[in-house]
Amino acid sequence: MKRTTTAYFSCFALLIVAAPAAAADRDEEVCKDKKEGAACTEADGDTGTCLSDDDSGKLECKDHDEAADDEDRAACKGKSKGDACTESDGDKGTCQPEKDGSALECEGNGGKRSS
Repeated sequence: MKRTTTAYFSCFALLIVAAPAAAADRDEEVCKDKKEGAACTEADGDTGTCLSDDDSGKLECKDHDEAADDEDRAACKGKSKGDACTESDGDKGTCQPEKDGSALECEGNGGKRSS
């Protein structure tokens, strides 16, 4: 019985680790023959846009919220905190640190976060 339980948990752990990687591979696969900005459908069925991944640089399908976040970060590339920018939705904003402090992104409402 102990051997069966160990095998079960090992398979379960492998599934948890492998599932996100498979979805990421699928999101790259759907953009394989497309150009940046092309429409796509994510592995989970959500519609999105083919955009360059921040880490790998490869095109992958990102849902519209992820795409807007990438555009808001791109609007502040090479800028400093407080510099003027234009958000992905066309609103004026300022470059502000992301919540985790990893990068600047364009925020409207005078740079004040609403969440």
